[in-house]
Amino acid sequence: MWIDRVHRRKPPKIIVLDMDSSVSSTHGEQEGTAYNGHFACTCYHPLFVFNQFGDLERCALRPGNVHRAHEWQDLLEPVVARYRTKPIRRYVRADAAFAMPEVYEFLDTEGFNYAIRVPANKVLQDSIGHLLRRPVGRPPNHARRTYASFSYRAASWAKPRRVVAKVEWHPGELYPRVGFIVTNLRRPAERVVAFYISAALRSSTSRKARMRFGGPACHAASSATTRCGFSFTPLPTTSPTSCARSHCPISSSSGR
Repeated sequence: MWIDRVHRRKPPKIIVLDMDSSVSSTHGEQEGTAYNGHFACTCYHPLFVFNQFGDLERCALRPGNVHRAHEWQDLLEPVVARYRTKPIRRYVRADAAFAMPEVYEFLDTEGFNYAIRVPANKVLQDSIGHLLRRPVGRPPNHARRTYASFSYRAASWAKPRRVVAKVEWHPGELYPRVGFIVTNLRRPAERVVAFYISAALRSSTSRKARMRFGGPACHAASSATTRCGFSFTPLPTTSPTSCARSHCPISSSSGR
């Protein structure tokens, strides 16, 4: 592949893979097209793997009505194999559609570090309950951010895993913005969240530049979008401040 030729000329020291699905609207009766309730249109539902340079590592055209993580391993495994024997640091970033124990176990086995958003639930919220209480006193004119790191094991997980949380209190907002990431990174919680966001932003920025200048494989991925923040609906809790919606803009990626 052309991407192998590029890496032979200039071998990367780090590879960061960003896996995400997208939508490709259709306006006829093409084979595989179907209505997707999330996107509210008839479409294909392609799956992409980009790297931090905006290069399209691999993609799959899928029917419009499949789950966002459908056939993730068929797509990701050949990309992982490309870097399996290379002496580089390897990372994967993905959103909550890929928060599955099979994904974690596959990446652990392959020696990849990962940061994957995980949907909120009451157990996760209770683990950071002290951060979801509104701070005492007059609120400042800027957002207040706090981070937490703890061990968590869902019923479907074979073992406990590290979860990182970020809580933001914004001026004029009644509830905090909250997001959770499952990770095997050992860096501090703030830097884990920073990596998650910066990896998405780097990939998105690079692919947009390639599309602008007609770079390799750019047109095939012109509709791909990277979800750069946390976003989910509030869950019922016993505390009125234990709302869960969030958005995490940050940067930094040094260290493991």
